[in-house]
Amino acid sequence: DDDVIDVSDLLQRLVVHAGDDFLDGGQGDCTIIVCDGKAMIIDGGPDDKGTAVQLYLNKLGINILEYVFITHYDSDHAGGIDVVIQKFKCNKIIMPSYMQDNTAYRNVITTMRGKNYRATAPNVGDEYMLGSAKITILAPFEYTSNYNNNSQDFEGTGLSSSNNFNQN
Repeated sequence: DDDVIDVSDLLQRLVVHAGDDFLDGGQGDCTIIVCDGKAMIIDGGPDDKGTAVQLYLNKLGINILEYVFITHYDSDHAGGIDVVIQKFKCNKIIMPSYMQDNTAYRNVITTMRGKNYRATAPNVGDEYMLGSAKITILAPFEYTSNYNNNSQDFEGTGLSSSNNFNQN
């Protein structure tokens, strides 16, 4: 039957690793998505979890991140991402265009400068291919002074699945 999905093929091609799997509790967001051998990360968890994220990426055999998405600069989302940027080849870093006066933001900027990386600001409707999956930016439409409301919202489509990755 043409409507039957080979689940084993789906699991081999698109895998989502939620931060709960490797951040060992506490507050913070980090999601790793792998499709067709290509990997991306959305946020990096809190300051003290950067090494845990690095070790988990190493365990998965990931050396290159196609995309590093930073949804916003609160320390529980961007705190550990500087370690990831420092330790891995990052082909594209996508992060909000506003500045925030906190340690997480400063560490990200300093690490990016040290590796000569430039950031791309997300725009609603931007699409990024990760293997056979397409990641689309859904929000924010505008930035406000409430940084948590500035989080990027993503939709991922690929194969026969669709997922929303809202990182608030």
